[in-house]
Amino acid sequence: MGSGTGGGPDGPAGPGSDVPGHRARVERPSFMREGSNPYGPRGSLTLDQIEEIQVYRANTEPGYFEHFYRKDGTRKSLEYFDESEFTPPQLTRLSDERPLIRAKDAPQPPKPHFLG
Repeated sequence: MGSGTGGGPDGPAGPGSDVPGHRARVERPSFMREGSNPYGPRGSLTLDQIEEIQVYRANTEPGYFEHFYRKDGTRKSLEYFDESEFTPPQLTRLSDERPLIRAKDAPQPPKPHFLG
């Protein structure tokens, strides 16, 4: 994900945009379709492409995040599907200033360091 639409004067604000100085900027996927079904016909996109659109929508589309996710980015239910007929992925944010990403794309936490 790169730069694209974001909060404030640069474009629509995503979840967490009420945080001062927050500018969740994400690039609209080139394969995302216009209209009521951004995924197009079933089977026309890979699961990764579908999830990329879902993450984009969670960051930019009013109400999408609130409908499918709790405040921390966990899904409300595995039984909630969007127009893709797939459950949106778990999300996380690396910092308050960064956009939401798929939790499985987050870097591994540092190994614990124990004092002897």
